[in-house]
Amino acid sequence: MPPGAGAGPPQATPGTSLGAGRALRIGLEGRVTTVDPLYAATPAERDLSALLFRGLVRLGEGSSVEGDLASTWEIATDGQTYTFHLRNDARWLDGEPVTSADVAFTVHVLQDPAYDGPNGASWQNVTVDTPDDQTVVFHLTDPAAGFLYAATQLIVPEHILGALDVTTMRASTFETQPVSDGPFRLATLDVDGARLERLTSAPGQTPGASLDPFAPLPQASAAPTGAAPGLAQLPAIEARFFDDLTSLAAAVRGGQVDMAGGLDPQATATLASTAGLAELRYPQAVLTAAILNVRSDQPLFRDVRVRQALLQAIDRPALVSQVLAGAGAVATSPYPPGTEGVLPATSPPPSHAPQSAAALLKAAGWKQASDGWHRPGAKDAVAFEVVTVAQADNPTLYAVAERVVAAWTALGLKVTLSALKAGDLVQGRLLRHDFQAAVVDMNLGLDPDLMPLLTSSEARRGGSNLSGFQNVAFDRQLAAAHAYDADPTARAKRLVDVAASFAAQLPFLPLVFPDRVEVFSARLSGPSPRTLGTPSDRFWNVLAWHLAP
Repeated sequence: MPPGAGAGPPQATPGTSLGAGRALRIGLEGRVTTVDPLYAATPAERDLSALLFRGLVRLGEGSSVEGDLASTWEIATDGQTYTFHLRNDARWLDGEPVTSADVAFTVHVLQDPAYDGPNGASWQNVTVDTPDDQTVVFHLTDPAAGFLYAATQLIVPEHILGALDVTTMRASTFETQPVSDGPFRLATLDVDGARLERLTSAPGQTPGASLDPFAPLPQASAAPTGAAPGLAQLPAIEARFFDDLTSLAAAVRGGQVDMAGGLDPQATATLASTAGLAELRYPQAVLTAAILNVRSDQPLFRDVRVRQALLQAIDRPALVSQVLAGAGAVATSPYPPGTEGVLPATSPPPSHAPQSAAALLKAAGWKQASDGWHRPGAKDAVAFEVVTVAQADNPTLYAVAERVVAAWTALGLKVTLSALKAGDLVQGRLLRHDFQAAVVDMNLGLDPDLMPLLTSSEARRGGSNLSGFQNVAFDRQLAAAHAYDADPTARAKRLVDVAASFAAQLPFLPLVFPDRVEVFSARLSGPSPRTLGTPSDRFWNVLAWHLAP
């Protein structure tokens, strides 16, 4: 029987668990069927895998990246070669060392044509060499500036999964009984929740041999950012699963969980004002935007003055204050707030100017009549559909879409809103180009790279350039900003150029950057904000958290 296909993970030399104190209880929406980081897809699954496994690097304070499985690394001046040197004390839960073979195996699975998980896109133009057990060398055909963030990919054990075919890997017991290498081990998992126990010594190592052998070894520091001296204070984390956000909010209110996030902004604001609870806002690299189809068969929005008018008609500060309950920021550029090098001077036109919006439509040749606005030479008034997700799937995004439709209706346009299940929206409408306008959330990633979203080659059917905007000069700017540059100042200048061109042409309409808000017991200390690429990134400094008695 191949490893990973049996009754459970090897446990011959388990690490030592920290037993004192009460577990932190976190509430998560949804159920968990896998904690395999290669296949974890739902937010709850990704949360658990982030606590159980490690990548070569991990997120640090601010916008920094710190070593995790890797202690040091070098980047070639052309950005095409990354060499990582692994720490020599990392162990899998069964006592086997973490080696370069595990890293190479993980990448090869992600590149396999049969792989159907969510993480393969960043690894298709990469080859990997393993000169020795402690060294991994990546060669990039596309020297993208954001590759270091891709190296946060969680690694899986080759000696457990290597005998399995990629097509059958999902069926292995590894999905629910993992041999992990992170600071926690999975003690239990069932339909209602999971218990993760903190390890204080590596498998096969004498307990107490090191204050914290699982602490990351960043290039400039040997302890997690913000961590107090000594052992981490959380002995365990108990994840409790809920079917919907309403029941999750009720569990927070009733004291059944110590921490929960992703709730409706209004519910979050109410809970945060409750005695004994606090909130923490994490900025996110997620942009809520209005996508206007500007392909040749959709002439309605091809004039940039029309796109400018539609943006100016929307009260974006009101979206933040009223829909997001203050937990977010107006999108004054396509880059998340605080992105280095993006200057306020590159911002789009004024945030809310209905009179200016009407003037822009007139400048584009539109005329307003009793039945609405008419394009030049058109007999019928302009009427179009806005598509977005169903309210049950994402109530906040749906509420933003309602406000957008109301603003355009107030401008005198005939607009209808159609809400669809998330899969139907993306696969049935957006990727098929079967839409006129859409209000969606766009995950931009932690590196400010707009090339995948806006380059002309991605305007093809099924591509990620949903609006279909194409401009050769803009493509060159996108490519320049996408490329690795050893001089951060030079790249920052290219980002500014892209933002300025974006503001002038508005390939899509940036609306708001919603925050991820966590509501938690005031007895919990240690969580600290930084920009999140995914919600699971909020555990970036979990080793510094502790729960007061």
